[in-house]
Amino acid sequence: MDLNTNENYIQNKAIEIENTNKYSIVTGDRDQDILTIYTFQYNGDGEIQDVCLETYSDQFGDVGINFFGSLEFGVINQDFVWVKGDNYNDSYKTVIFFANPLDCQVYRNPDDNNIYQYQLDHFGKSHIFHTYYSNQTVSLIASSSLINGKMCPQFCATCIDFENCDSCVSANVQRNVNNQCLCPDKYYQDQTSDDCLECPQYCEICYDSSTCQSCISSDGERDVSILCNCKDGYYQDIGSDNCLDMSELYWARWGKRCIKFMLMQVRLIS
Repeated sequence: MDLNTNENYIQNKAIEIENTNKYSIVTGDRDQDILTIYTFQYNGDGEIQDVCLETYSDQFGDVGINFFGSLEFGVINQDFVWVKGDNYNDSYKTVIFFANPLDCQVYRNPDDNNIYQYQLDHFGKSHIFHTYYSNQTVSLIASSSLINGKMCPQFCATCIDFENCDSCVSANVQRNVNNQCLCPDKYYQDQTSDDCLECPQYCEICYDSSTCQSCISSDGERDVSILCNCKDGYYQDIGSDNCLDMSELYWARWGKRCIKFMLMQVRLIS
């Protein structure tokens, strides 16, 4: 197998062709438009036998450099291998094409001999996790590093650039499109979904359910280190968000009685 090209990118495994003892490997050169498909048969005891080996060069049109910079492939069955590249000249949009793993031939349009290529509408520099084949239907589970060629903040659905969102992902509350679609004040990011969860009651901004970063605006003093509860010497007013001075509570409850008691003492003495 000849890998004598500048920068070969290879997925770190050979993939078995279902119900056979044959395995396929696909490599691509990042800077040159070169693709190599290799299938071998494993006969046991470390012995392998070549099945097919084909190399293709300049077969994919005007895709620019790095077409195979994030190359991935998967085996569907004995008739099909899918291969993934990213079109540098079209916002790195992901392109899928197919080959036969038993003869290493790519599938072409018989009318013009061009390789059949299928470009994903929005995905760019994508990563394909799994290949599912059932009832003559193939499903690829993928994620995308780029959306329409742009590196968006994590919770943007569409964006202007890496720092500015056009719209946000769907969630249980309205995200702030002007703040990279982060959760709004009084909410924090759920780590297992796109939803935003409520902060503790008196937190304005929080990291999670047990860590406040700033407190709501109110009279009195709050302690950010104890979920923004009132500081020592203050108590929570039930009818508002305010923290009231404990001395005022003491005076309200006992002050008038003390004055009345002192007046009674004065009268008795006099």
